[in-house]
Amino acid sequence: MSRLLVVIIVIATLFLIGQWYLHSRRREARGLFERLARRLGVARRDTRIDLMVGGHRVVLDAQVTRDDRPEELRLTLGSDLPGDFRLTRPASASHYDECKHREPVARGAPFAGWHVRSEDPGQLVALASDRRVLERLEGLAALGFTRVELSKRKLRALWPDFSWKADDHRWDEGEVDGLPDRVRLAAGRLSELATSAENALHLSAPVLHGPRVRATLTILFVVPLLLMATGILAILYVYDMYPTVRDGQLLALMALAGAALSLIYTAIAYLLLHKSIQRAARTAVVGFLSFFGFCLGSSGPILWWNGTGPQGPDRRVTVEVVRLQQESALASGKGWLLRKLIGEESPIEEWSTTYRAIVRSWRDDSLYGITRNAEEFSALPPENGYLSLTVFPGALGLEWYAEVAVAESPEPLDRNREERPQGDGRP
Repeated sequence: MSRLLVVIIVIATLFLIGQWYLHSRRREARGLFERLARRLGVARRDTRIDLMVGGHRVVLDAQVTRDDRPEELRLTLGSDLPGDFRLTRPASASHYDECKHREPVARGAPFAGWHVRSEDPGQLVALASDRRVLERLEGLAALGFTRVELSKRKLRALWPDFSWKADDHRWDEGEVDGLPDRVRLAAGRLSELATSAENALHLSAPVLHGPRVRATLTILFVVPLLLMATGILAILYVYDMYPTVRDGQLLALMALAGAALSLIYTAIAYLLLHKSIQRAARTAVVGFLSFFGFCLGSSGPILWWNGTGPQGPDRRVTVEVVRLQQESALASGKGWLLRKLIGEESPIEEWSTTYRAIVRSWRDDSLYGITRNAEEFSALPPENGYLSLTVFPGALGLEWYAEVAVAESPEPLDRNREERPQGDGRP
Protein backbone atom coordinates (compact mmCIF):
# COMPACT_ATOMS: atom_id res chain seq x y z
CA MET A 1 0.00 0.00 0.00
CA SER A 2 1.46 3.34 -1.06
CA ARG A 3 2.00 6.20 1.38
CA LEU A 4 -0.40 8.40 -0.60
CA LEU A 5 -3.19 5.86 -0.22
CA VAL A 6 -2.52 5.61 3.52
CA VAL A 7 -2.74 9.43 3.85
CA ILE A 8 -6.01 9.50 1.88
CA ILE A 9 -7.50 6.75 4.08
CA VAL A 10 -6.46 8.57 7.28
CA ILE A 11 -7.93 11.87 6.07
CA ALA A 12 -11.17 10.18 5.00
CA THR A 13 -11.43 8.39 8.35
CA LEU A 14 -10.92 11.60 10.33
CA PHE A 15 -13.51 13.35 8.16
CA LEU A 16 -16.08 10.60 8.76
CA ILE A 17 -15.38 10.65 12.52
CA GLY A 18 -15.88 14.43 12.57
CA GLN A 19 -19.15 14.16 10.65
CA TRP A 20 -20.37 11.43 12.98
CA TYR A 21 -19.50 13.59 16.00
CA LEU A 22 -21.36 16.62 14.61
CA HIS A 23 -24.34 14.42 13.72
CA SER A 24 -24.43 13.02 17.26
CA ARG A 25 -24.35 16.52 18.72
CA ARG A 26 -27.21 17.66 16.49
CA ARG A 27 -29.20 14.51 17.27
CA GLU A 28 -28.71 15.07 21.01
CA ALA A 29 -29.85 18.68 20.66
CA ARG A 30 -32.90 17.70 18.60
CA GLY A 31 -33.86 15.12 21.21
CA LEU A 32 -33.62 17.66 24.02
CA PHE A 33 -35.60 20.25 22.04
CA GLU A 34 -38.27 17.71 21.20
CA ARG A 35 -38.74 16.88 24.86
CA LEU A 36 -38.65 20.56 25.86
CA ALA A 37 -41.22 21.54 23.20
CA ARG A 38 -43.52 18.76 24.39
CA ARG A 39 -43.28 20.01 27.99
CA LEU A 40 -43.92 23.62 26.90
CA GLY A 41 -46.84 22.59 24.70
CA VAL A 42 -45.50 24.32 21.57
CA ALA A 43 -44.34 23.22 18.12
CA ARG A 44 -40.70 22.54 17.31
CA ARG A 45 -38.71 23.10 14.12
CA ASP A 46 -35.53 21.02 14.42
CA THR A 47 -33.60 22.90 17.15
CA ARG A 48 -35.89 25.92 17.19
CA ILE A 49 -38.93 26.70 19.36
CA ASP A 50 -41.16 29.77 18.99
CA LEU A 51 -42.72 31.28 22.11
CA MET A 52 -45.21 34.18 22.31
CA VAL A 53 -44.53 36.10 25.52
CA GLY A 54 -45.70 39.61 26.43
CA GLY A 55 -46.52 40.52 22.85
CA HIS A 56 -43.06 39.47 21.66
CA ARG A 57 -42.12 36.45 19.59
CA VAL A 58 -39.20 34.83 21.40
CA VAL A 59 -37.19 32.17 19.58
CA LEU A 60 -35.43 29.47 21.55
CA ASP A 61 -32.56 27.91 19.61
CA ALA A 62 -29.05 26.61 20.17
CA GLN A 63 -25.44 26.97 19.13
CA VAL A 64 -24.32 23.38 18.74
CA THR A 65 -22.17 23.05 15.59
CA ARG A 66 -19.41 25.67 15.77
CA ASP A 67 -16.31 25.23 17.87
CA ASP A 68 -15.31 28.90 18.21
CA ARG A 69 -18.10 29.65 20.72
CA PRO A 70 -19.57 27.69 23.63
CA GLU A 71 -22.54 25.39 23.09
CA GLU A 72 -25.17 27.86 24.17
CA LEU A 73 -28.89 27.87 24.73
CA ARG A 74 -30.25 31.12 23.29
CA LEU A 75 -33.41 33.20 23.54
CA THR A 76 -33.80 35.80 20.79
CA LEU A 77 -36.40 38.43 19.95
CA GLY A 78 -36.53 41.17 17.33
CA SER A 79 -35.90 44.65 18.69
CA ASP A 80 -35.89 48.25 17.51
CA LEU A 81 -33.14 49.18 19.94
CA PRO A 82 -30.24 50.98 18.22
CA GLY A 83 -26.55 50.18 18.60
CA ASP A 84 -24.66 47.09 19.71
CA PHE A 85 -23.65 45.92 23.17
CA ARG A 86 -22.68 42.82 25.12
CA LEU A 87 -23.21 42.33 28.85
CA THR A 88 -21.65 39.28 30.53
CA ARG A 89 -21.70 38.20 34.13
CA PRO A 90 -18.28 37.31 35.62
CA ALA A 91 -19.44 33.71 36.17
CA SER A 92 -19.52 33.22 32.37
CA ALA A 93 -16.57 35.42 31.44
CA SER A 94 -14.26 32.46 30.84
CA HIS A 95 -16.44 31.36 27.91
CA TYR A 96 -15.79 34.53 25.90
CA ASP A 97 -12.45 35.77 24.61
CA GLU A 98 -13.16 39.49 25.06
CA CYS A 99 -13.87 38.91 28.78
CA LYS A 100 -11.09 36.53 29.76
CA HIS A 101 -8.48 39.18 30.50
CA ARG A 102 -10.73 42.05 31.57
CA GLU A 103 -12.13 43.03 34.93
CA PRO A 104 -15.87 43.72 35.36
CA VAL A 105 -17.07 47.31 35.38
CA ALA A 106 -16.12 49.10 38.60
CA ARG A 107 -18.66 50.13 41.21
CA GLY A 108 -20.48 53.34 40.36
CA ALA A 109 -20.23 52.93 36.59
CA PRO A 110 -23.14 51.77 34.38
CA PHE A 111 -23.76 48.03 34.78
CA ALA A 112 -21.24 47.68 37.60
CA GLY A 113 -20.18 44.07 38.08
CA TRP A 114 -20.82 43.11 34.45
CA HIS A 115 -18.33 42.76 31.62
CA VAL A 116 -19.47 45.43 29.17
CA ARG A 117 -18.69 45.95 25.48
CA SER A 118 -20.59 48.68 23.67
CA GLU A 119 -20.37 50.90 20.61
CA ASP A 120 -22.63 53.50 22.22
CA PRO A 121 -21.73 54.47 25.82
CA GLY A 122 -24.59 56.97 25.90
CA GLN A 123 -27.04 54.17 25.30
CA LEU A 124 -25.63 52.17 28.21
CA VAL A 125 -25.91 55.18 30.54
CA ALA A 126 -29.58 55.56 29.60
CA LEU A 127 -30.27 51.85 30.11
CA ALA A 128 -28.40 51.64 33.41
CA SER A 129 -30.37 54.59 34.79
CA ASP A 130 -33.58 52.54 34.61
CA ARG A 131 -34.02 50.27 37.62
CA ARG A 132 -36.35 47.92 35.73
CA VAL A 133 -33.66 47.19 33.11
CA LEU A 134 -31.21 46.17 35.83
CA GLU A 135 -33.82 44.00 37.54
CA ARG A 136 -34.63 42.15 34.31
CA LEU A 137 -30.91 41.54 33.67
CA GLU A 138 -30.35 40.17 37.15
CA GLY A 139 -33.43 37.98 36.75
CA LEU A 140 -32.06 36.51 33.50
CA ALA A 141 -28.68 35.89 35.13
CA ALA A 142 -30.34 34.10 38.05
CA LEU A 143 -31.97 31.70 35.57
CA GLY A 144 -28.62 30.86 33.93
CA PHE A 145 -28.78 33.33 31.02
CA THR A 146 -25.69 35.25 32.09
CA ARG A 147 -24.97 37.02 28.80
CA VAL A 148 -27.15 39.56 26.97
CA GLU A 149 -26.37 40.82 23.47
CA LEU A 150 -27.90 43.39 21.16
CA SER A 151 -26.77 43.19 17.54
CA LYS A 152 -28.43 43.55 14.15
CA ARG A 153 -31.75 44.52 15.72
CA LYS A 154 -31.87 41.35 17.80
CA LEU A 155 -31.93 41.21 21.59
CA ARG A 156 -30.53 37.91 22.78
CA ALA A 157 -30.04 36.15 26.14
CA LEU A 158 -27.53 33.31 26.27
CA TRP A 159 -26.93 30.44 28.64
CA PRO A 160 -23.25 29.69 27.89
CA ASP A 161 -22.64 26.68 30.16
CA PHE A 162 -25.86 24.88 29.29
CA SER A 163 -25.75 21.08 29.48
CA TRP A 164 -27.14 19.15 26.51
CA LYS A 165 -27.60 15.96 28.51
CA ALA A 166 -31.29 15.57 29.24
CA ASP A 167 -30.56 13.75 32.49
CA ASP A 168 -28.86 16.87 33.88
CA HIS A 169 -32.18 18.76 33.98
CA ARG A 170 -35.48 18.50 35.85
CA TRP A 171 -38.52 18.24 33.59
CA ASP A 172 -41.62 18.09 35.79
CA GLU A 173 -43.96 21.07 35.77
CA GLY A 174 -43.76 23.17 38.91
CA GLU A 175 -40.53 21.56 40.08
CA VAL A 176 -37.85 23.89 41.40
CA ASP A 177 -35.30 24.68 38.69
CA GLY A 178 -37.25 22.63 36.14
CA LEU A 179 -35.95 23.41 32.66
CA PRO A 180 -39.36 24.17 31.06
CA ASP A 181 -40.20 26.67 33.80
CA ARG A 182 -36.76 28.31 33.58
CA VAL A 183 -37.08 28.74 29.82
CA ARG A 184 -40.60 30.16 30.13
CA LEU A 185 -39.56 32.60 32.89
CA ALA A 186 -36.42 33.67 30.98
CA ALA A 187 -38.47 34.32 27.82
CA GLY A 188 -40.82 36.49 29.86
CA ARG A 189 -37.99 38.47 31.43
CA LEU A 190 -36.32 38.98 28.04
CA SER A 191 -39.61 40.35 26.71
CA GLU A 192 -39.89 42.65 29.72
CA LEU A 193 -36.25 43.71 29.23
CA ALA A 194 -36.95 44.71 25.63
CA THR A 195 -39.96 46.81 26.73
CA SER A 196 -38.08 48.43 29.62
CA ALA A 197 -35.05 49.19 27.44
CA GLU A 198 -37.21 50.81 24.75
CA ASN A 199 -38.93 52.98 27.36
CA ALA A 200 -35.61 53.95 28.96
CA LEU A 201 -34.15 55.05 25.64
CA HIS A 202 -37.27 56.97 24.59
CA LEU A 203 -37.44 58.84 27.91
CA SER A 204 -33.73 59.66 28.05
CA ALA A 205 -32.36 62.93 26.74
CA PRO A 206 -30.83 62.71 23.27
CA VAL A 207 -27.12 62.10 23.30
CA LEU A 208 -24.83 63.55 20.65
CA HIS A 209 -22.67 60.82 19.18
CA GLY A 210 -19.75 60.86 16.78
CA PRO A 211 -19.75 58.98 13.48
CA ARG A 212 -21.35 55.58 13.68
CA VAL A 213 -18.92 52.69 13.95
CA ARG A 214 -20.20 50.95 10.84
CA ALA A 215 -19.92 54.10 8.73
CA THR A 216 -16.40 54.66 10.05
CA LEU A 217 -15.47 51.06 9.34
CA THR A 218 -16.88 51.31 5.81
CA ILE A 219 -14.76 54.38 5.10
CA LEU A 220 -11.68 52.68 6.54
CA PHE A 221 -12.26 49.75 4.15
CA VAL A 222 -13.07 51.88 1.10
CA VAL A 223 -9.89 53.98 1.24
CA PRO A 224 -7.46 51.03 0.76
CA LEU A 225 -9.68 49.56 -1.95
CA LEU A 226 -9.63 52.85 -3.85
CA LEU A 227 -5.87 53.01 -3.45
CA MET A 228 -5.58 49.51 -4.89
CA ALA A 229 -7.65 50.50 -7.93
CA THR A 230 -5.69 53.71 -8.54
CA GLY A 231 -2.41 51.85 -7.97
CA ILE A 232 -3.27 49.28 -10.62
CA LEU A 233 -4.14 52.07 -13.08
CA ALA A 234 -0.87 53.82 -12.23
CA ILE A 235 1.11 50.67 -12.91
CA LEU A 236 -0.64 50.29 -16.26
CA TYR A 237 -0.17 53.88 -17.44
CA VAL A 238 2.46 55.78 -15.42
CA TYR A 239 4.89 52.87 -15.64
CA ASP A 240 4.80 53.08 -19.44
CA MET A 241 5.88 56.73 -19.16
CA TYR A 242 8.73 56.13 -16.70
CA PRO A 243 9.66 52.41 -16.85
CA THR A 244 12.29 51.46 -14.29
CA VAL A 245 15.34 49.39 -15.10
CA ARG A 246 15.28 47.33 -11.90
CA ASP A 247 11.68 46.44 -11.02
CA GLY A 248 12.86 44.74 -7.84
CA GLN A 249 13.98 48.10 -6.43
CA LEU A 250 10.62 49.61 -7.33
CA LEU A 251 8.76 46.82 -5.53
CA ALA A 252 10.98 47.17 -2.46
CA LEU A 253 10.33 50.93 -2.31
CA MET A 254 6.58 50.35 -2.74
CA ALA A 255 6.62 47.78 0.09
CA LEU A 256 8.54 50.17 2.35
CA ALA A 257 6.15 53.04 1.63
CA GLY A 258 3.13 50.75 2.05
CA ALA A 259 4.37 49.40 5.40
CA ALA A 260 5.07 52.88 6.80
CA LEU A 261 1.76 54.37 5.63
CA SER A 262 -0.27 51.34 6.72
CA LEU A 263 1.17 51.55 10.24
CA ILE A 264 0.00 55.15 10.49
CA TYR A 265 -3.36 54.28 8.94
CA THR A 266 -3.82 51.32 11.30
CA ALA A 267 -3.08 53.51 14.32
CA ILE A 268 -5.67 56.04 13.11
CA ALA A 269 -8.18 53.21 12.56
CA TYR A 270 -7.57 51.92 16.10
CA LEU A 271 -8.35 55.37 17.50
CA LEU A 272 -11.46 55.83 15.35
CA LEU A 273 -12.83 52.40 16.30
CA HIS A 274 -12.58 53.00 20.05
CA LYS A 275 -16.34 52.40 20.38
CA SER A 276 -16.30 49.18 18.39
CA ILE A 277 -17.04 45.91 20.17
CA GLN A 278 -14.64 44.08 17.86
CA ARG A 279 -12.02 46.81 17.91
CA ALA A 280 -8.90 44.64 17.78
CA ALA A 281 -10.18 42.25 15.10
CA ARG A 282 -11.51 45.03 12.89
CA THR A 283 -8.32 47.05 13.25
CA ALA A 284 -6.27 44.02 12.24
CA VAL A 285 -8.35 43.55 9.09
CA VAL A 286 -8.06 47.25 8.24
CA GLY A 287 -4.29 47.11 8.76
CA PHE A 288 -3.92 44.01 6.57
CA LEU A 289 -6.01 45.56 3.79
CA SER A 290 -4.31 48.95 4.05
CA PHE A 291 -0.84 47.42 3.60
CA PHE A 292 -1.74 46.16 0.13
CA GLY A 293 -3.70 49.34 -0.61
CA PHE A 294 -0.83 51.64 0.22
CA CYS A 295 1.70 49.40 -1.53
CA LEU A 296 -0.21 49.60 -4.80
CA GLY A 297 -1.36 53.18 -4.22
CA SER A 298 2.20 54.40 -3.73
CA SER A 299 3.28 53.12 -7.16
CA GLY A 300 1.88 56.14 -9.05
CA PRO A 301 3.49 58.88 -6.91
CA ILE A 302 6.79 56.95 -6.76
CA LEU A 303 6.98 56.48 -10.53
CA TRP A 304 5.87 60.03 -11.27
CA TRP A 305 8.27 61.73 -8.87
CA ASN A 306 11.12 59.43 -9.83
CA GLY A 307 10.64 60.43 -13.46
CA THR A 308 9.88 64.15 -13.08
CA GLY A 309 11.73 65.17 -9.90
CA PRO A 310 15.24 66.65 -9.73
CA GLN A 311 17.81 64.14 -10.92
CA GLY A 312 21.25 63.91 -12.48
CA PRO A 313 22.13 63.90 -16.19
CA ASP A 314 20.94 61.16 -18.50
CA ARG A 315 23.20 58.96 -20.58
CA ARG A 316 22.87 57.16 -23.91
CA VAL A 317 23.83 53.48 -23.83
CA THR A 318 23.85 50.59 -26.27
CA VAL A 319 22.94 47.13 -24.96
CA GLU A 320 22.98 43.65 -26.44
CA VAL A 321 19.68 41.78 -26.84
CA VAL A 322 20.05 38.33 -25.30
CA ARG A 323 16.55 37.13 -26.16
CA LEU A 324 13.00 38.29 -26.76
CA GLN A 325 10.38 37.27 -24.20
CA GLN A 326 6.60 37.24 -24.65
CA GLU A 327 4.42 36.26 -21.67
CA SER A 328 0.63 36.00 -21.47
CA ALA A 329 -1.47 35.30 -18.40
CA LEU A 330 -3.80 33.28 -20.65
CA ALA A 331 -1.02 31.10 -22.00
CA SER A 332 -0.76 29.06 -18.81
CA GLY A 333 -2.70 25.89 -18.13
CA LYS A 334 -5.17 27.78 -15.93
CA GLY A 335 -5.77 30.38 -18.66
CA TRP A 336 -6.49 27.80 -21.36
CA LEU A 337 -10.24 27.61 -20.64
CA LEU A 338 -10.59 31.41 -20.49
CA ARG A 339 -8.73 31.74 -23.80
CA LYS A 340 -11.15 29.28 -25.36
CA LEU A 341 -14.12 31.23 -24.03
CA ILE A 342 -13.00 34.67 -25.23
CA GLY A 343 -11.59 33.36 -28.51
CA GLU A 344 -8.14 33.33 -30.02
CA GLU A 345 -6.38 36.66 -30.66
CA SER A 346 -8.86 38.49 -28.47
CA PRO A 347 -8.06 42.08 -27.33
CA ILE A 348 -8.13 40.77 -23.77
CA GLU A 349 -5.37 38.30 -24.57
CA GLU A 350 -3.29 41.02 -26.21
CA TRP A 351 -3.83 43.32 -23.21
CA SER A 352 -2.71 40.61 -20.79
CA THR A 353 0.50 39.91 -22.76
CA THR A 354 3.83 41.38 -21.69
CA TYR A 355 6.56 41.96 -24.28
CA ARG A 356 10.16 42.26 -23.10
CA ALA A 357 13.58 42.38 -24.63
CA ILE A 358 16.05 40.75 -22.25
CA VAL A 359 19.27 42.79 -22.56
CA ARG A 360 22.69 42.68 -20.99
CA SER A 361 23.52 45.48 -18.57
CA TRP A 362 25.80 48.34 -19.65
CA ARG A 363 27.47 48.09 -16.22
CA ASP A 364 28.13 44.37 -15.78
CA ASP A 365 26.95 40.98 -17.05
CA SER A 366 23.53 41.06 -15.33
CA LEU A 367 20.33 40.98 -17.37
CA TYR A 368 17.47 43.49 -17.50
CA GLY A 369 14.05 43.38 -19.11
CA ILE A 370 13.08 46.26 -21.42
CA THR A 371 9.29 46.37 -21.71
CA ARG A 372 7.75 47.37 -25.03
CA ASN A 373 4.29 47.25 -26.61
CA ALA A 374 3.29 44.71 -29.27
CA GLU A 375 4.13 46.98 -32.23
CA GLU A 376 7.53 48.00 -30.88
CA PHE A 377 8.23 44.41 -29.87
CA SER A 378 7.75 43.20 -33.44
CA ALA A 379 10.39 45.71 -34.63
CA LEU A 380 13.01 44.66 -32.07
CA PRO A 381 16.09 42.85 -33.31
CA PRO A 382 16.31 39.11 -32.68
CA GLU A 383 18.91 37.46 -30.46
CA ASN A 384 22.39 39.07 -30.67
CA GLY A 385 20.93 42.37 -31.86
CA TYR A 386 21.46 45.72 -30.16
CA LEU A 387 19.29 48.44 -28.66
CA SER A 388 20.09 52.06 -27.94
CA LEU A 389 18.28 53.71 -25.03
CA THR A 390 18.51 56.76 -22.81
CA VAL A 391 18.92 56.01 -19.10
CA PHE A 392 17.97 58.49 -16.37
CA PRO A 393 19.20 58.21 -12.76
CA GLY A 394 15.73 58.91 -11.26
CA ALA A 395 14.85 61.37 -8.52
CA LEU A 396 14.45 58.49 -6.05
CA GLY A 397 17.47 56.57 -7.26
CA LEU A 398 15.44 54.22 -9.49
CA GLU A 399 17.04 54.20 -12.94
CA TRP A 400 14.51 54.43 -15.76
CA TYR A 401 14.82 54.44 -19.52
CA ALA A 402 13.29 56.09 -22.59
CA GLU A 403 13.91 56.60 -26.32
CA VAL A 404 14.48 52.94 -27.09
CA ALA A 405 15.72 52.40 -30.67
CA VAL A 406 17.34 49.65 -32.68
CA ALA A 407 21.10 50.09 -32.94
CA GLU A 408 23.05 48.86 -35.94
CA SER A 409 26.16 47.99 -33.95
CA PRO A 410 27.48 48.59 -30.43
CA GLU A 411 29.46 51.74 -29.74
CA PRO A 412 33.03 50.94 -28.67
CA LEU A 413 33.85 51.15 -24.96
CA ASP A 414 30.27 52.06 -24.23
CA ARG A 415 30.21 50.30 -20.86
CA ASN A 416 33.39 51.86 -19.51
CA ARG A 417 33.08 55.41 -20.75
CA GLU A 418 32.37 58.27 -18.36
CA GLU A 419 28.85 59.62 -18.07
CA ARG A 420 28.32 62.65 -20.22
CA PRO A 421 25.40 65.07 -19.78
CA GLN A 422 22.71 65.12 -22.43
CA GLY A 423 19.85 67.44 -21.75
CA ASP A 424 18.29 68.34 -18.41
CA GLY A 425 17.61 64.82 -17.12
CA ARG A 426 14.22 64.37 -18.82
CA PRO A 427 13.23 62.92 -22.20
